[in-house]
Amino acid sequence: MSPPHADVIVIGAGHAGIEAAWAASRLGASVVVCTLSPETIGQMPCNPAIGGTAKGHLVREIDALGGLMGQAIDATGIQFRLLNRSRGPAVWSPRAQADKQRYAAWVRAVLEREPSIALVYGHVSALIVEGGVIGLGAGDFSRSLGSGASQVQFTGSGGFAAYGADRTVNLGGAAIPDTLRYGNSGFVPDGSSLVLGSGDATHKLIFANPIDLSAFSQAIRVNNGPAAVEAELTGALSGLGRMIKFGLGTLRLGVSNAQAGGIEIAEGRLIAANVANVFGTSAGAIRLGTSLTNTTSRAALDLQVEGGAILFEQFEVRAATARAVEQGPVLLTLGEGFDLEDLQILLAH
Repeated sequence: MSPPHADVIVIGAGHAGIEAAWAASRLGASVVVCTLSPETIGQMPCNPAIGGTAKGHLVREIDALGGLMGQAIDATGIQFRLLNRSRGPAVWSPRAQADKQRYAAWVRAVLEREPSIALVYGHVSALIVEGGVIGLGAGDFSRSLGSGASQVQFTGSGGFAAYGADRTVNLGGAAIPDTLRYGNSGFVPDGSSLVLGSGDATHKLIFANPIDLSAFSQAIRVNNGPAAVEAELTGALSGLGRMIKFGLGTLRLGVSNAQAGGIEIAEGRLIAANVANVFGTSAGAIRLGTSLTNTTSRAALDLQVEGGAILFEQFEVRAATARAVEQGPVLLTLGEGFDLEDLQILLAH
């Protein structure tokens, strides 16, 4: 039997996994929940309580958003109390004790009845990514590339997004991160995009692996979210190819790079750290909106340089076509390494 396909994969069926799966299904997504066995769904500790001083407000928020926890404890509770009644109303806290077996059975039955949720029992093996991102909400990501157990394989565009805190991706987990190459060893295929960030991702995604662009133009798409900087590359770019930055999110180049094909900003913001060769070798051009294929007519382009020196002959700003005047603004922000004369020369280029 082939594994089910899903828009969202939830690993684990504790309280957080149950609410994540239920919320995704209510939004119309197909969901797969992976857990070790049916007995672990909604499993409660030896003191099976819901609510209390620290968590009572969280339970009410989940309930207000349509979650299952409040419904489950209403159906399976055996004692309901309001704590701290001897004190002021600000610290009154509802708490319920559950029948732990009935609570787990009730939650499992609800998930099993939901047609958009599939339950898969056993350990998680390979992750295959095609057209989506892996949300990192519990920690960093260090799986190696491949199709075996505990590996990850890209069969199309895909990537990662950070939730709850800044997250680091180091594919392979080596102390010195492995160099990746598009189209090789399970990494993003040629012609597809490495996707960093998501529209609802709360924090910055740090991609630590160096990337060999080989001899082609390779795409990195950064989705726009609430974080000030959605993604950062801390591994060096190399090869003869060009890195093309798509998406309206912000990408920061944090290290020296060695690619010869330069950088193209097709959409959104690119921040360049104050390090040598941040755009690659001097042979590569820095292009802003020069391709009518890559840059839409309404795209806004923003290059922020935190300092250092740039050869002005590297710059190419927009194609000289009638359509170019319809494009959004081009913003250049230069750091402490530039004076007013430098800025005037650059803007006149």
